[in-house]
Amino acid sequence: MRSTTRLSLSLNGFWHFKTGGNSFEELREGDLIYVPSAWNNQNPMWFDFEGISWYQRTVYVPNLPGKVLLTSGGIVGKCEVWVNGEKEGSFDLSYIPFLIHLKNVKKGDENWISLKVDNTLSLLDFPPGNSHRQTAFDFYHYGGLIRDVGIVIVPEEGLEKVNFNTDSRGHLKLKFDTNCDGCEAKLNIPALGFSKSVSTEDEVLIPGVKQWSIDGPRLYEVKLELTKGEEVKDNVIHKLGFRDLIVEGEDILLNGRKIFLKGFGRHEDFPVTGKYVPGSVLIREFNLMKAVHANSFRTSHYPYSTENLELADEMGFLVILEAPLSYSTLNHITKDFSMFSSDDYLSRAKRVIEHIVDYYGNYTSVVMFSVANEPPSDRENVTDFLKELILTVKQRDSRPVTFASNHWSADKAIQYCDVISLNFYFGWYSEHNQIDVGVKKAEEELDKVKRFEKPILITEFGADAIAGFHSEPPVEWSEEYQSELLSKYIDALSRKGVAGIHIWNLVEFRTYSSPSRTGFNRKGILTREREPKSSYFAVKSIFGSLKDFNE
Repeated sequence: MRSTTRLSLSLNGFWHFKTGGNSFEELREGDLIYVPSAWNNQNPMWFDFEGISWYQRTVYVPNLPGKVLLTSGGIVGKCEVWVNGEKEGSFDLSYIPFLIHLKNVKKGDENWISLKVDNTLSLLDFPPGNSHRQTAFDFYHYGGLIRDVGIVIVPEEGLEKVNFNTDSRGHLKLKFDTNCDGCEAKLNIPALGFSKSVSTEDEVLIPGVKQWSIDGPRLYEVKLELTKGEEVKDNVIHKLGFRDLIVEGEDILLNGRKIFLKGFGRHEDFPVTGKYVPGSVLIREFNLMKAVHANSFRTSHYPYSTENLELADEMGFLVILEAPLSYSTLNHITKDFSMFSSDDYLSRAKRVIEHIVDYYGNYTSVVMFSVANEPPSDRENVTDFLKELILTVKQRDSRPVTFASNHWSADKAIQYCDVISLNFYFGWYSEHNQIDVGVKKAEEELDKVKRFEKPILITEFGADAIAGFHSEPPVEWSEEYQSELLSKYIDALSRKGVAGIHIWNLVEFRTYSSPSRTGFNRKGILTREREPKSSYFAVKSIFGSLKDFNE
C-alpha cells in the first residue's frame, strides 16, 4: 500500500554475500550478490547450495521521526535480521511478505544491515522436503532474497494491519489497528466524492460504484487516513475493485454471472534470477495469457509477488491464491504421515494461512484461497488437518476455499471445500502415448466426484514437450502430442459441466534433473524464455471458443 505519511527506501541492488557461518560478522569485502534474485544462478559455486548464507550492506537512514521497519516481499528460507551487530528479529515462512521493527538503527548515520537466510529444508517446513534434492514438491528449491527488500519509516502513532474486502453491491468491509489515542479515522474515495468516518472494524456502503470484472476491471483509489485535530497522523492508499465471487450449486458466479474459469497453473521462475520474475517479463506473461483468452490463474504452489496481484487487479484476472503447502511427491521421500496429526504442525500451518488471508485478501483479483496442493487426503488424519485449515480461512474471510487433489473420488477431504479442484495426468504419467484412453479415465473420475454437487475445477493436466521436437504421429515429448492432449482434454471436460479448466503450466520451469526430467518441467505452453510452442496456438483457438460467461 502507498502512503503520503511514510518514507520508503529501496534496498534492492548489490549486497555483500557469503555462504556458511552461523555467527554474525561484518562482510566488507568478498563476493557480491544482487537483490532481488535467488542466489543459485548468480555464481556456479552457489547453484546447489543449501544452508545458511549472509547478506550485508550499508544504508543511511534519514533523521526523521517515526519507527523504522525492514520490509521484505518474501524469501525462500528462514530469515534473521541484524542491524549494527544486534539481532532485531526473525521470520520463518517462505514466500510470504513480512516486516521487522529495527530498533537499533542510527538515524542520520550509516547502518550495517545483515540478513541471515537459511534455506535448509525439513519435512516440517512449508513446503516440505528432506533436502533440496529430496523435496515433496516438483519445482526447484532456490534460496535467498527473491523479492524486494526495503526500509520504511512509519509514524509513531499510526495505522497497522489494514484489511479491505468488497462486494459487487458497493459494500466495503475494513479492519485495522491503531495506537493513536484520540485519533479519528476517515475513509475517502476521491473519484466518487465519498468521505466517511470509520471505526477500527467497520462496513460502509459506497454509492455509485462500478463493478470490477474480467471484462471491465474498474479500480478505485481508496485512502484510509488517521487524524488528530487538524493534523494528519498517518494514511494508506490502495486500489480496490468492487466484486464478489460466490458458489451457487455447481456453479461459480462473478457478480451474479455464471463464469467459466479458463487459465493456468503458473510458477515464478526465470533464467538467472530464479524465483524473482522481473516486471517486464510479468507484463509479457499477462499479455500472452490475455491473447489466449485466459481469465484466471492459480499461484501454484505458494503466494506470488505483489506485482503479480497488482497486474491481475489492473488487467482483470481472477486469482486462486495458494498456500505453500505442496505435497505432490511426499510419498516419494517418506512413508511417515504422522506430522499431520501433530498439534504443533497444525498450529504452524494455520499461521501460514492466517498470514496469507490477511495480506493477500487486500487484492481484488484474489477470489479464492487454496490451502494445499496434492496432500495425501485419502487419509483420515490429513482430512482432519485440511478441515482445520479450511475453517481457519472461513474464520477470517468470506471467499471460497479449495485445495488441489490428485486422489479424485478416493479423496476424503474434498467434500469440505466450497470448490473441488482436481489434478489429472492420465495420458502422461500413465496411459503413455494413449491420449484418448487418458481423457476417458479423467471423465470417469470426474463423474464419480460429481456426487458432491459442488463446482469442480480442473486445476492441472498437461504433457511435457521439448520445443522444436516434432512428430507425426504425435509421440510423448513432441509439440504435437502436447497440443493434442491439451485440446482433447479441454474439449472433453468442458462438456462435462465443470466450472473451469487450468492447464499445467503456462511456462516451463526449473526442477531437478532425473531420467524423467531434463532439469526442467516442460509442460509449459511457453518456453522458459516466454516464447510460444505449438500448443500455445492450439490453446488460443480452443479457449477462444469457450465463453467466459454463460448467461
